[in-house]
Amino acid sequence: MGISLETGGRRSSGFDLNLVPFIDLLSVNITFLLVTAVWSELGDVPLEQRVGAGGASDGPPPITVSVRPDGITVLRSEPDRVLLGVSNGFAWDDLGRELDARVSPGERRVNLCVADGLPYEVMIRALDVARARGLEEAALCEG
Repeated sequence: MGISLETGGRRSSGFDLNLVPFIDLLSVNITFLLVTAVWSELGDVPLEQRVGAGGASDGPPPITVSVRPDGITVLRSEPDRVLLGVSNGFAWDDLGRELDARVSPGERRVNLCVADGLPYEVMIRALDVARARGLEEAALCEG
């Protein structure tokens, strides 16, 4: 591609504008954007955040799993409470057995309440235990 430039009344001969570096830069940027866009959703955990009582729902109230430093509480309504203690870590197997006993067929909702200050891995582990029992729709609440 050639262009001619006027300089002080005389015309210069053709000037070649090298577009190869611009094309290289553009292709690298497009590649970078495509690669990062593909991996952006792998780290997402689909959750709802529910603060307070929430709205009325059909059917029985969802199971609530509350994880605190002193143990795990499983409840469906306020008098229905089971506390799984903590000795050397959280009792994830006991939580799984308790959820197996309480989850009705076709139930998909769980409220997950994790106390402030607990590691992120604790919330993810509780979420994994609940999802293994078919409770795919998780809502976070204040712990």
